[in-house]
Amino acid sequence: MNESMLNALLQFLAIIQNLKKDEKQLLTRKYIENYLRKAFGKKIANEKVEVYIKYTELFKKNTNFQNQLAVVCKSINQECNLREKYQILINLLDFILYSEISFYNSFSIEKPFKVFVNTIVLELKINKTEFLNLIRFIFGEIYKIPQKKQLLIVGNKNPDFEEIKFLENENLNGYLIFLYLASSNLLLFRYRGALTLEVNKQAIFSRHVYTLKNGSFISGKNIKPIYYGNILRTYSYHEAVHDIYFKAEDIEYKFPNGFTAIQQLTLDARSGELIGIMGGSGTGKSTLMNVLCGNYPLNRGRIEINGVLLEGKGESLKSIIGIVPQEDSLIEELTVFQNILFSSKLTLGNLSDEEIVRRVESTLLEFELYSIKDLKVGSPLKKLISGGQRKRLNIAMEVIRKPEILFVDEPTSGLSSLDSENVMNLLKELSLQGTLLFVNIHQPSSEIFKLFDSILILDKGGYPIFYGNPIESILYFKQKGDRVDKKEIACDYCGHINPDLIFEIVDEKQVNQYGELTSDRKIDPSKWHQFYLDDLKNSYSIWANNPIPIGKYRKPTPFKQFKLFFKRTTLTKLGDWEFVLLSVSIAPIISLLLAFFTKQFATTKSGSYEYIFFENANLPAYFFMSIISALFIGLIVSAEGIIRDGRMLKREAFFNLSMLSYYNSKVIFFVLLSAFQSFCLTIFGIILFQIPDFTFSFWLILFSLSVLANLLGLIISSTLKSVPAIYVLVPFLLIPQILFSGVVVKFDQLNYKVGDQEKVPIIGEVMASRWAFEALTVKQFNDNNYQKKYTEINTQESYNRVRLFYIIPMLNSAIDDYSSSNDKALHEKKLKLLRNGLLMLDIDEPKSLTDQELINSAKKEIEQKRSQFSSALNRVHIQKDVITETLSKSCNGVDGLNALKQRFVNKAISDLVQNRSAGDQVIQVESEIFIKTDPIFRLSQSRNGRAHFFAPCKRIGGLLIETYWFNLIVIWLMITFLYNILVFELLTKTVKMIQKIYQQNLRNPFKNMP
Repeated sequence: MNESMLNALLQFLAIIQNLKKDEKQLLTRKYIENYLRKAFGKKIANEKVEVYIKYTELFKKNTNFQNQLAVVCKSINQECNLREKYQILINLLDFILYSEISFYNSFSIEKPFKVFVNTIVLELKINKTEFLNLIRFIFGEIYKIPQKKQLLIVGNKNPDFEEIKFLENENLNGYLIFLYLASSNLLLFRYRGALTLEVNKQAIFSRHVYTLKNGSFISGKNIKPIYYGNILRTYSYHEAVHDIYFKAEDIEYKFPNGFTAIQQLTLDARSGELIGIMGGSGTGKSTLMNVLCGNYPLNRGRIEINGVLLEGKGESLKSIIGIVPQEDSLIEELTVFQNILFSSKLTLGNLSDEEIVRRVESTLLEFELYSIKDLKVGSPLKKLISGGQRKRLNIAMEVIRKPEILFVDEPTSGLSSLDSENVMNLLKELSLQGTLLFVNIHQPSSEIFKLFDSILILDKGGYPIFYGNPIESILYFKQKGDRVDKKEIACDYCGHINPDLIFEIVDEKQVNQYGELTSDRKIDPSKWHQFYLDDLKNSYSIWANNPIPIGKYRKPTPFKQFKLFFKRTTLTKLGDWEFVLLSVSIAPIISLLLAFFTKQFATTKSGSYEYIFFENANLPAYFFMSIISALFIGLIVSAEGIIRDGRMLKREAFFNLSMLSYYNSKVIFFVLLSAFQSFCLTIFGIILFQIPDFTFSFWLILFSLSVLANLLGLIISSTLKSVPAIYVLVPFLLIPQILFSGVVVKFDQLNYKVGDQEKVPIIGEVMASRWAFEALTVKQFNDNNYQKKYTEINTQESYNRVRLFYIIPMLNSAIDDYSSSNDKALHEKKLKLLRNGLLMLDIDEPKSLTDQELINSAKKEIEQKRSQFSSALNRVHIQKDVITETLSKSCNGVDGLNALKQRFVNKAISDLVQNRSAGDQVIQVESEIFIKTDPIFRLSQSRNGRAHFFAPCKRIGGLLIETYWFNLIVIWLMITFLYNILVFELLTKTVKMIQKIYQQNLRNPFKNMP
């Protein structure tokens, strides 16, 4: 009783004294003195008697006691909750019972006091029916109590009273009668019998009314203790909508590496119970919770709910199970309301949006979160709501589904003692509403410890060592530990219980001959476990195969899940101002910086600077850096796209939501974001560089690269377990894209083991940057308004020129070397070179010729080809002049043609795709001839799509596809490949498989040794 309650009671008693006759006032004062001394001690009693006297003198001045009552009741209404109001009323009625009641055929109260009590009930807004229950219970008229279902009789024989519950207790002569006041969660009792009983070591007098407090118990000689939890549980059983019987029988669980995490364990529980799971760090509490809820498969034993195997009917049973993990499953960028709303919509698919919103609001009110519903949740380190509010929100997100069984992992971790008690009281209220709760808890306070109906204690190695009533556990361990005070449970004065005493006894160390503590325990975990198993043999459980209640939630359709996931992702990202700022600004900033610093100006004759597109030598570098930027931006914006949802996904995985819908929502969000970022990355460069007719082609390549990078970022985000590891990996993903793009180091200049003189090596083929850079440069060169007029004629010119001026002289030189030498090895080499060269000149090698005959025949054929190529080259020059003249006329002269060229053609791009920086136009490696010049004007003979760098087209079978579109298709094939890796979690599964193999080898590293 607090100060406000006691003062209110003293004021009521002072008013009563003024209503009495003088001869009864001394009796009232004596009662008050005795009551105060018994409840608070002599010192406080003396102080409060003086306060009582002052109240008495004060109220004598005002004879209108109803006004006096109104003032006192108003004060109580402002300061006391409903439970405290009832406690004041109970004390008041108890006083009236023993001082003012007149016993006739039934109780009656003198009229002034009847008005007095009725006024108090009215002013304090006490429920009339519950007040009638209370006053008839206190005055002993059990049969006239209106709500008999709130009564419970405990005894050795059932009196068979209609509607009144009965609980058997052998050897209890007489009856203990309990009344439960549900609105205030008060449990009153009285005893009718001749036994000497005690409540918390205080004597119980027959016909007196007592309050059985949380954690209290009634004991007596030769009777089984009657615990508060057992009594309250009886009410819960009868009030539960569905009777749930949960049983774990002889279960065992091993980790993949073979370590036994949970040893042989058996427990049972039912609706309305609050079960605590206690143990030191590393004893397997969280593992056990995952086993009990069906997340981890059993290695032994069985778990049943109403007789149905959890493992066999997981999907249907999971609909009545809820899990609140220790870690937050909240989205810190969303508000309290949004967090619970999205969680509800993903699990209550059978309800309309309006119904869900109403349920969310009522749940927020119930959990005292409505006032902060519009606040962002924030992170545990950057708190916007308190730790206690975070815990309540996590619980509310699960309770809104109204599960029949709820598992809560460490609900008090990181909370203050006050917040811890608030959270646990909330869980207790849920159990009183019929929910079966399993709660992991590490170091409960005395008050929290008393809340549990049963506790399971785990020891090191996952050994269960006790399951039963928490109060009884103190006696159990004291007896097993051979303590002197083995019959003592709580402090006699304050009722405090020390749960840590359990672990002190369990972990008690042996001493050596010198009296020093050793590392060995007096009783090891396996022996404690044997005690537990022995007790199981002597226990029994009530069991019933009731039908499984139908789950209250239905998953939405996959498409609706996709929409919810997408909306949640969008709101989450918009709620993160740092992400928004980065996403919106990074692309235009990089584009402007790249374009600004690489925009080269030409110097005019007058000494001024003028920008000419044709003269900008930095355009290839700009293309390449834009490609790398697109990959970089795509990676960093998506790198945390999934890992930050890790805890939430772990919770939602229990509901078997569609991961395909989740992944698609992420992909679509980042695709849309990439479209915007790619446009920003494109448009500023196009404007500053003045690249004509290239906006869409440039954007499409950068967009495709960004999408590819998004998928790569999502894959590593779903696979790796830490954010730092992701950002450490990003450079390792980008550096190969730079090194093997064919830009920084040419493919033919790579180490000969990985390089290739003829076509792009395999290591380059898997680099998206290579396909993108080639697509942009070839597209810009071939499709500009100037160059595309000359593409065909330039191809013919290059073909004839290379053969006339490079290959034919090389072959003639080989023939001369053959003829001037008698070295057989040289002959073989030159003949092989000659055969390869003849093929490049479209000369079929004559069959059945000797080497000398081949040389003679080749001389003639080569001479004929030289003449043909020379004539063809002349014709090409004439045709090219005609094209130039025609184009010049359409441009109003040579100056107009030059202006057209300077506007559409970039010399650096032209030089790059024609490889004008190559030292040798044609080279010989061993007996092979490789053309290095004009790759843009050469077609590859390969029919599988592979070609040299900057080839104008790619060949698939007999089909020729322009390089730009072919490369774009390749990039999207890469995107499709990465998409499948993401949605089918192939990389994650591969990593887990490698980890499993590693753990198995670690477990037995010598198994393969002789």
